[in-house]
Amino acid sequence: MEVVSAATSPLVTRDMLTTEIAGLRADMYRALWIQGAGIVAVVAGIIGMTEVIG
Repeated sequence: MEVVSAATSPLVTRDMLTTEIAGLRADMYRALWIQGAGIVAVVAGIIGMTEVIG
C-alpha cells in the first residue's frame, strides 16, 4: 500500500523509485533462493527415499 501511494504521489523522485525497485528486487531474489533451496531439499529427499526403498 505504501509503495502504491508513494508511486502515485506528485512528489515522488527518481531516487525514491530507484530505492523501492532495488528493495523489491532484493526481496524477489531472496524468495527465489528460498524456493530453489526447497526444491533441492525435496529432490534430495526423493532420491534418498528411492535409495532406501530400492
